[in-house]
Amino acid sequence: MRTPMALLLCALALAGCDKVTELLEQGAEAVGEASNQAQPAEMTEDDKLGAKMQGYIDCINGPSSSVLDASERYASWVDPQKGVTGDEKNVYGIYDHELDASCVEGISTANAAEPKDDALEKAASAWLAAYKAVQPLIHDAHEYYDHEDYKDDGFSKGKEMHEPLADALGKFREADLALRTVVGDKNDALQARRLERLEKEEGRKLRFQGANVMAKAKELMAACDAATLEALDLERLDKALKAYASALEEAEKYVEANEAEADTVLMFDSFIDTGEGYLKAAKELMRRKRDNRAYKKMELSRLGTSAGWMVEGSPDKVSRAYNDLVNRSNGLNWMNYNPNP
Repeated sequence: MRTPMALLLCALALAGCDKVTELLEQGAEAVGEASNQAQPAEMTEDDKLGAKMQGYIDCINGPSSSVLDASERYASWVDPQKGVTGDEKNVYGIYDHELDASCVEGISTANAAEPKDDALEKAASAWLAAYKAVQPLIHDAHEYYDHEDYKDDGFSKGKEMHEPLADALGKFREADLALRTVVGDKNDALQARRLERLEKEEGRKLRFQGANVMAKAKELMAACDAATLEALDLERLDKALKAYASALEEAEKYVEANEAEADTVLMFDSFIDTGEGYLKAAKELMRRKRDNRAYKKMELSRLGTSAGWMVEGSPDKVSRAYNDLVNRSNGLNWMNYNPNP
């Protein structure tokens, strides 16, 4: 399951491997709260950087995820090295993808925006080139398999399409990972500076509490992300879990003690409730790892699929709960926020 990237303009799901690498996380508590608040008369350099990165994050969370899903679909029945043999018993084809014009424009706009950043712009340009190259190949392959034309030509065209398609998909995955990594690093630094600024300027009030929960939530998601249960680092997971639980508890206590302030941010109570659900899912995973409780055959068949979130104590379930929290954070409206004196 892909984790949305949340900029502090958002909070990115750069999680680490394939699940969470989906980069980062996406919340509307962002730097400068640019999503749903009036822009300040003069934007800070962090505000500008946050706004610039949003163009990249929109592509990562949107068309990027679609292309990666298509790649996984194709690889589920075709060996990338051997290619199409014509003897496949199950032909699942490939998910279609139309070129996302808004993303293409967003990348160009972000690259031209201040502040200039060679690392970001180089990675984004490489991503865009790889995206434009792979999209038509995905679409053609989808049409071919969806129309079942392989039944008419004995997979002849499918065999011809494989090498350029597999090559383009591989190059896209590389470019995508590179962009996710640089945006994630930039976002982490933004988030740390924002928390420091909020605490200094406002104290540990509601805006700080929300940002702090999302910062610790992201660290926890990274600790939960692993290819196998054996690969999970229990010590790292336990540490991140305790840090997140502490941040969530502090936020809950603040809301209880400052109801009037909390009421000025629509749905903040639901944000806290969703945070509890994420905490529960992470605890289930920690217990499964701690108790060395292997997945049953049925559970293993679900992991890594759309039904993976149904498996208790799985990274899939944690990722889904994290996505829910990110989406809830994105939906918070700070327009009428009125902090206590």
